Amino acid sequence: MKTLRSQILRLLFIPIGLLLVLIAVLLYLTGAIYIPMFLAAVAVTVLLIVLFTILSAVVFSEKIRTPLQQIQDTALSIAAEDYKERLHVTGSQEIVDLASAFNTLSECLQESFNRLRESAVLRERMYGEYECALLLQQHMLQRVLENELFTPLQIRALTHTSASTLNGVLLDVLPQAEGTELSLYEAREQGFIGIYNLLLSPDTRSNTLTLTFNPEATSFSFQTHDMPAPLLWSTERADWVYISQAKQILEKHDIILLYNRGLALCFNDTKGIQDWFQKVLKHFAAEGFDLFLTMLQHELSVLTKKHAVSHDIHLLCLHKE
Repeated sequence: MKTLRSQILRLLFIPIGLLLVLIAVLLYLTGAIYIPMFLAAVAVTVLLIVLFTILSAVVFSEKIRTPLQQIQDTALSIAAEDYKERLHVTGSQEIVDLASAFNTLSECLQESFNRLRESAVLRERMYGEYECALLLQQHMLQRVLENELFTPLQIRALTHTSASTLNGVLLDVLPQAEGTELSLYEAREQGFIGIYNLLLSPDTRSNTLTLTFNPEATSFSFQTHDMPAPLLWSTERADWVYISQAKQILEKHDIILLYNRGLALCFNDTKGIQDWFQKVLKHFAAEGFDLFLTMLQHELSVLTKKHAVSHDIHLLCLHKE
């Protein structure tokens, strides 16, 4: 503030002093005053200039010092992450505009900080739910596969997992008097809640595809509720086998393909899905089930990148040995 006052003194003193001295010189040159009177006039003028300048500087600097001090205090509060502080100053338009700019800056910083904090909390919560959902999904899909609960057929699962929201599926095997039921359930709700509800009550909270096999798994029938119908590939004839919901004969090395709605969303119709599967089936189905699965997993990776898939895709491949 001392620097500000000295600058104000200089700004006021120089023009006013020069003006008064110039007036005194003009009066002397015109003979209006004599030398003693001239010197006295100059001395009085200088004294008045000094007093007026000091008084003006004190008053003027005080009007500027108070709002500037408030702005400085607010800036320090913002630096200390206190974004609630606001300026209420009066004075020149420039000072008011500066205070308004500081208030806007503080509001923007507070809003940005709140968004970052909310985003961090949301990511933490979503990450926790996502991890839990992945564990549940692995249990629900792999339980049948790892424990070999249905031995007449080889069953393998291929999955593309979404990085944000999961669409859960549950695989279940239920022995019956006339054979074995293999059911694939898909949750109607996304995320952890959908997967959890699917695990608790799959019959009422899911879309369902059920295949019923005879004891030797030489024939099957199916029922579907809002799920894509299964596809049957004859490895011996290297072609698709048309199937209906009635009893269907299953021959050696035949492959049954089950998939959820996630795969269906990548194609316009069932023919497009069959053509996609057929690229791999034609060349690798007869070369062994494991090689076929490896190449199908590769094609699935290519498909998800090509279509920028943001939803889960689950494939179940059943092989008659």
